[in-house]
Amino acid sequence: MYFYVMTRKRWEKLPEDLRPPAEEIIRNCVNFLLVALYCPDEESQYTVDDERLDRLVGDPGPVNFGDLKCFDVECRGDMYVAHVSEASPNADGLKRYLEKWLQSWGWPVIVETEW
Repeated sequence: MYFYVMTRKRWEKLPEDLRPPAEEIIRNCVNFLLVALYCPDEESQYTVDDERLDRLVGDPGPVNFGDLKCFDVECRGDMYVAHVSEASPNADGLKRYLEKWLQSWGWPVIVETEW
């Protein structure tokens, strides 16, 4: 799996006709950040890295780590909304983790989670 991850500043330097849509970049950034919470596993292929989860997220809230992903990003005015499936709307720790990194990369994003 390959993720095209870039900061907004870098994205804005690309010629407009060569820029991937911002929504696509944001979706890739979110999924990259989610994958960063896992480690390889001999039996199940991958598993949540508890140490990394604790260090990066803390308490993620109610989350199904078996199929966690960003499936859509929509533009709402000057903001983007990243929709993440397989997490409770109350998964505040996960939302904070994703929003912190996306915003530090220059993307004005809020994260909405849903089952």
